Amino acid sequence: MKTPMELTKRVSTQMTHAYTPVLLPLLILALTVAAAAQKPINFDGALATYIKGINDAGLMVGYYYKEDGIEHSFTTYDGKTFKSVDYPNAIWTEAGGINQAGDVVGFYGIAADTLIRGFLLTANGTWVPLDIPGRFNFMPEGINSNHTIIGCMHNPGTMHGWTMQNGAAVSISSAWMMYDAINDSGTIVGWAFSAPNKFVGFILNGTGETQFSYPNSRDTEPWGINDYGDIVGRYGPNSAPHGFLLHKDKFSSIDMPGSTVTATVATGINNLGTIVGIFRDENGRHGFLWKNAVPLN
Repeated sequence: MKTPMELTKRVSTQMTHAYTPVLLPLLILALTVAAAAQKPINFDGALATYIKGINDAGLMVGYYYKEDGIEHSFTTYDGKTFKSVDYPNAIWTEAGGINQAGDVVGFYGIAADTLIRGFLLTANGTWVPLDIPGRFNFMPEGINSNHTIIGCMHNPGTMHGWTMQNGAAVSISSAWMMYDAINDSGTIVGWAFSAPNKFVGFILNGTGETQFSYPNSRDTEPWGINDYGDIVGRYGPNSAPHGFLLHKDKFSSIDMPGSTVTATVATGINNLGTIVGIFRDENGRHGFLWKNAVPLN
C-alpha cells in the first residue's frame, strides 16, 4: 500500500453536483511551528510506524509494519500501549481515521484476491464491512461524529472521492479526486489534480469548493481537519515533503526536529490543537504526536 510519505495516488476535478472552485488567499508565517511538545511514536520492533488520526480524548489510530512488510493497525493513547485493529482474517489492515466516539475506519486485503476492501470498527468492537456495489478498491479515510464516512476508491485507470451515510453512498466525485478527512460540520478536505504534475488542496462544504496551495509549492495535500477548520497536510516533493498547518488562513511549516530528518507529513489534528503524523530520519519512518501546535492567535 502507498502511504502519505510515498504517495503516487493523484486526484482531481469536481463533485457530481455543480460548483465553482474559489481560490483562497493565504499568508505564510515566518516561523515554523517550533515551540510545541513533540513526541516520536514507534511500535516495538517495527520498521515503520504511521499515525493517521487523533480524537479529543487523545486516542490515536495508525498502523505499522515489520520486516515482512505486512501492515497491522492499532489504536493508542500514549504511544506505548497499543490495541490491535486488524480486520478478522485479513492479511493486512490499514486504519484510516477516527471520530470522537472512537469509531475507526480503514481498509484491508484478503488472500483470495488483490482487491482493497473498507471497514468500520465501532467503539463497542463491532466490525462492519464497507463497500459500494460495482466499485473496486474501496478505501475509507475519515469518519465524523455524525457517522458520515469519506474516502477514495480506485477503479481501473481512475480514482474517485466518495461520501457514505448509514452504509450507503451519498455522493461520488468524478475522476481523480481524493477525500482525506471530514469534521463534525461535514467539511471535507482533500486534494485534486489541477495541471500536469501539480496537485492542489481543496475544502469542500455546503457552499462549494475552495482550492488552496502552500505558497511556492508544486503540490499541496491536506490530510486532516478539526472542527475549528484548522487543516494539516503536506507540501513539497514526494522525496522530501514538509508538513503544514493552515490556521486562520495562515500557513505554518511543520518539520520534526533533528539533523537527519528528511521528511515530515501531518496527517491529523484534534480540537485541542494536537497534531499527529509521520516523519522520516536515518532510522526509518516514525509516527509523531505534537501538542500545543496551533498558534494562540
